[in-house]
Amino acid sequence: MIVSRGDQVVCNVPFGSSSSHESHSSDETASLELSSREPLRFYVTSHLVSNDIGEHTFCRGFELLPKSSCRQLFERTCTHEVCNTKVTTDARIPGSGTLKGKILFKGEPAPGSEVAVGSKSAYADENAAFVIEAGPGEHQLVVGYAAPTVQEATVTLGPAEDVEILVAIGCNQVDDSTCCKF
Repeated sequence: MIVSRGDQVVCNVPFGSSSSHESHSSDETASLELSSREPLRFYVTSHLVSNDIGEHTFCRGFELLPKSSCRQLFERTCTHEVCNTKVTTDARIPGSGTLKGKILFKGEPAPGSEVAVGSKSAYADENAAFVIEAGPGEHQLVVGYAAPTVQEATVTLGPAEDVEILVAIGCNQVDDSTCCKF
């Protein structure tokens, strides 16, 4: 979008686009909203859908002063992920307090995930499996994958038992409707 004053361009604002190259494609839609008249301030909210990075909403705020060109005041990402963790106990068997499990992130195995119980930690192997000698009792399980995604859950091991669990981390995109406000 181009803003002119007389025959002079005072503001050139990116405003929606569509592209495709080999296996990559994206589509961006945008809307413009006036925030104030003196000084003239407006913001552009863009919603981007890409097969590479998924869906994201972001905002850019602009100001146009008299006898001046347009200037960008801010750019903000309005989309963030909210993740939650579900721990399912697959089996409780006689043992010595070993916690065995598998990590899933968004439904897929998550090899390389770090799993900690107290001061003990382990990394999930290539199959997303892990083993920690936790001992009996109630433990805070901390799982880290795809930083900054860190999730926590409580796991209880009875005396003389091993527990096999499945840790599923699910995330959803959430838009912040106030991110565009001046």
